[in-house]
Amino acid sequence: MMDYTLIRSNRKTIAMQVKDGKLIVRAPIKAAKRDVDAAVAKFEPELEAMLKNNIALIERRAAFSLNYGDTVLYRGKEYPIAARPGGRVCFDDANGEFCVPSNLSPELIKAAVVQLYKMLAGRHLAGRLLHFQPLLGVSVTNFHITNAKGRWGSMSRRKSVSFSWRLILADDDIIDCVVVHELAHIKEFNHSKAFWAEVEKIIPDWREREARLRSLSRKINAENWDVDRKAASMAESVPSADSPSAYRRHFADYKTILSPQNGI
Repeated sequence: MMDYTLIRSNRKTIAMQVKDGKLIVRAPIKAAKRDVDAAVAKFEPELEAMLKNNIALIERRAAFSLNYGDTVLYRGKEYPIAARPGGRVCFDDANGEFCVPSNLSPELIKAAVVQLYKMLAGRHLAGRLLHFQPLLGVSVTNFHITNAKGRWGSMSRRKSVSFSWRLILADDDIIDCVVVHELAHIKEFNHSKAFWAEVEKIIPDWREREARLRSLSRKINAENWDVDRKAASMAESVPSADSPSAYRRHFADYKTILSPQNGI
């Protein structure tokens, strides 16, 4: 019999979950222990496999680190991390490099790369929003880059859109699919046939793109991109080409440039 943690509550069924390298079983308050054991035994082969995969994932995440010379994804392509003595955090378009100051620890390198990802995501996604808004005949009221792990983007009923900085790791056509997906929610605040019809008008192959996005999600989930507060604070103190929140200014600037009053 597998070891498991039993949690009883006011529920009607027995549920099993593999999390953090452990099997958690939730059962009704009055459920007999033998019935809980029998339920676990029934699915033991599947649970053993899930537990093995979960432990392997935890180990991969624990081993994840970044150092000079390593490559990281940006808009679907791999770019090296380069040391720039006395320099600032930036993306060098000419040489295709993520530039960070020299003599940083792996944790600080990761924090600096995440800071740079937020800047790059803000700039690129601002432009894509302004590109697709007129095509769908919609307009957002606000725009944010977040640290969300469980979702790539979200749209509020107030038409405020948010994207995870992790989206900037995806190919451009996948990024566009997520942008259109969120903008389509302004017309259809659901996932009905009408919603998908709006998406398909702009992205006919959205199914294939979302399948590739799920593949990217599995890759990112196997990497530990969490940054502790101290490292994040230190990374933010490093001079950079832009601030992580400057995308709001860029977005406002784009809106001004693209406004009907300017005849564009």
